Amino acid sequence: MESTRRLGLLRRSPSFGLLFFATAGSGIGTYLASLALTLDIYARTDSGLWVAALLIASFLPIVLVGLLLGPLFDRLSRRRLMIASDLTRVAVFAALPFVDSPIGIVGLAGVAGVATGFFRPAALAGLPNLVPDDELTNANSLLQTVENAAWMIGPVLGGVLVSVWSPSVPYAVNAITFLVSAVLVARIADSQLRSQESLMSGHWRD
Repeated sequence: MESTRRLGLLRRSPSFGLLFFATAGSGIGTYLASLALTLDIYARTDSGLWVAALLIASFLPIVLVGLLLGPLFDRLSRRRLMIASDLTRVAVFAALPFVDSPIGIVGLAGVAGVATGFFRPAALAGLPNLVPDDELTNANSLLQTVENAAWMIGPVLGGVLVSVWSPSVPYAVNAITFLVSAVLVARIADSQLRSQESLMSGHWRD
C-alpha cells in the first residue's frame, strides 16, 4: 500500500524520521497552545480586539520572516537556527503562566511567531538532503499530513486541557514539545540540513 510505503520512509531515512516526529510534536503543541492563548486573553480582557491582536502577533511574523529575512538566513546553519527557534519557544511558553498583562501575552506570542517563522522554512529547505530524490514527494506528503493532523487534534486537546485545568497546562505541554523537538533536531547532522535549495523556496508540496 502507498501509505505503508510512505510510513516506511521514517525507517529508511532516520534523519527524516527525527524531523517528522519533531514536527508532529511541536505542531500539535502549537495548535493546542494557540487555542489556550485565545481563551486566556479573552477571559482576561473580554475583548475581541485583544484576540485579534493576539492572532496577528502569532501568525503575521511567520509570513514576514520568510519573506523579508529568508536570504539572510541561507547563510546560517539551518540546524542551529531550528534548535534556537525551538528553545526560544520553550522559553516563551515556560514564561506565559507567569504573565498577567494582555500586552505581555501578545508580546510573547509575537516572539513565538517570529521563532516559528525561522523554523519552518529552514526545515523545509533542508528536506531534500534528508531523503533520496525519488522519496521527496512522499516526505513532503508526510509532513503535510502531520501538519493537518496537528491542526485538527491540537485545538481539541487545548480545549479539553483548558476546561479541566487552566491555560497554564497547555503552555507547559507546548514548552515540552518544543524541547523534545530541539533534542530531535540536534540529533540530525548539520551537513544533512544544508542544501543548495534556498531557504525562501522551502514549502509543503502537494
